[in-house]
Amino acid sequence: MHRYAHILLTALAISCATAPSPRQGALPALEAFFRRCEQDLEKAQQVIIERDMIKTLSHLQRMDGGGRKYYLLERESITALILSVTEGVYSDFVLTDARGRVIYTGANDEIFARNVASMKEKALVPALHLSEGAGVRITGPGEMAGSRGARYLAVSSPVSGGTTHPGTFTLLVDAEKIAELAGVDTAILDSRGYYIAGGRSGIINSRHPDFESIDIGGRDGSDHGRIMGPDGRYAHYRIFRYRNLLWILLGT
Repeated sequence: MHRYAHILLTALAISCATAPSPRQGALPALEAFFRRCEQDLEKAQQVIIERDMIKTLSHLQRMDGGGRKYYLLERESITALILSVTEGVYSDFVLTDARGRVIYTGANDEIFARNVASMKEKALVPALHLSEGAGVRITGPGEMAGSRGARYLAVSSPVSGGTTHPGTFTLLVDAEKIAELAGVDTAILDSRGYYIAGGRSGIINSRHPDFESIDIGGRDGSDHGRIMGPDGRYAHYRIFRYRNLLWILLGT
């Protein structure tokens, strides 16, 4: 009898030890990526300030019924400048003035000259218009006008310095890039327990049914544990914290 009990306990231990879990490199990979985003924000902002782009682009927008004609002539050179100081991993760039009006994007013509407050896709709106001193913010993932169903993460910060006009500069990152960094077998939950990346098809934006069992406050001093999945099986999780982000990386 004791022999069978020992076998059962051993099998259970092996099962728990080999249960799927987020890969060990996922957290440092995500942290390294966001640190690179911050470095790119700083470099791009320096170019924006040195060339007083917000003042220039705001002036162009007031010309010719919105300035689209003159803006299109400038956009190519502005995009080339920003690309020259940033890594080539972003889906788009957005620059707004102090009133929240979009005065530049690298590719999205549908939001040009619009005020972010008028956009129906509210998930990313707070990121596109920050007050001075707000620091770096990471928002989303979510859709926006002109995204054609793609979901983006917005990494943004206020632009100010010298005599330049203030505004907000944003890097847009495809949510698939985040899923790639986390790993093919890892899903990501936000701080409310909703799936935001990875996982099986159709699960995005749904809430994990056992989210409350995750100790996101770190009451036991741990940043990892396991949770019951929708299929009744346990999966391991790790908590990722960066700036204003708190994500749960869940092995699937």
